[in-house]
Amino acid sequence: MSRWRANRGQGMVEFALVAPLLFLMLFGVIEGGWLLFHNHQVSNAAREGARFAVVNGSMSGTLADNDAVRNAIDQRVSLSNPGSLQVVLDPDDPAMQPGSTLTVEVDYTHQTLVGFVFPNASLNLSSSSTMMVHY
Repeated sequence: MSRWRANRGQGMVEFALVAPLLFLMLFGVIEGGWLLFHNHQVSNAAREGARFAVVNGSMSGTLADNDAVRNAIDQRVSLSNPGSLQVVLDPDDPAMQPGSTLTVEVDYTHQTLVGFVFPNASLNLSSSSTMMVHY
């Protein structure tokens, strides 16, 4: 028996042993990057929403409400599933007078990319931002 015939299936067996680990690491890096991107977008959404609400305080002529803050966030933030974004505007003073503070809380349900492995896998991401109304 020749040496070539004895090693014929060796590469295929080695690949079969290493491939699951390789794909696990590859999809783990992709999923981690996707999660990090969404976490950054949720933090940015809270900051942008609070900024929008502060700029539209009592001195601007129109008060920002929950729907207006949500629309402003939708225009400025890129999320794969904007329908699962929840926004809550919580001002200390409903009239949003100068010197009062307001908080915008944002919650988002992150769906994993590897849903075929974990069909109902999701993570809840949340962030809040508090700013003072200056004008």
